[in-house]
Amino acid sequence: MVLDLFVREPFPFKEMSERAVRMDIGGITVPVCAIKDLIAMKQKAGRAKDLEDIKYLQGLLETKHED
Repeated sequence: MVLDLFVREPFPFKEMSERAVRMDIGGITVPVCAIKDLIAMKQKAGRAKDLEDIKYLQGLLETKHED
């Protein structure tokens, strides 16, 4: 499992925390960044890997809206 941690707060944490999705991971409920917030962070970073990730994440959003 990969877990990203931030040394500096790259976004308004309180607002993002309110939009987080609660997920069960191995019997522990953890807040996970909402897809739209993750896309915004990756756009800000702008690395080639992030741009590829954005395409995948946008596809998840489109699939989610079709349900």
